[in-house]
Amino acid sequence: MTRMMTCLLTVVCAQISFGQDSLQPRMTFPVNGYSMTPLEAPVGETPYQSLIMFLSASEGFAPNVNVQIQPYPGTMKEYSDLSKGQFEQLNFQVLKEDVKENMALWEYTGTTQNKTLHWYTSAHKRDGKVYLVTATALESQWEQAGPKLKKCVDSFRLDQPNVIGGPSN
Repeated sequence: MTRMMTCLLTVVCAQISFGQDSLQPRMTFPVNGYSMTPLEAPVGETPYQSLIMFLSASEGFAPNVNVQIQPYPGTMKEYSDLSKGQFEQLNFQVLKEDVKENMALWEYTGTTQNKTLHWYTSAHKRDGKVYLVTATALESQWEQAGPKLKKCVDSFRLDQPNVIGGPSN
């Protein structure tokens, strides 16, 4: 039985598969020719950055997608209101927003550290945690990198945890 999760970025294709012969999951990057086991730990009381992927840098910035797991006991509406308050406080412009019971999506732009950035973020709530998946690029990179980044973010799904031999350290 094989289970695969794929995220395709221009030069990075990652697959996590559980093969018949192996109990250890592997992330494979066939475009670049390597594989490795994922580095994971259970989420504690503080946010946990579980994954960061980068495209090639240009203009001194590498467009990227990251996954952060945040303990959050409130509702998705409350999480959305908190996020929108932070966007307003930072003078970010929200281009798109869609909030549902256990999922939210935002696309927004703003300037931070003298760089005008473009973000595309989805938040998924389950079991007192929010899984925040965020794509980031310079605004000037968005036309080229944005579709790839959005496709990666949109591919995120919550699966059932599969603890094999306990957490890796």
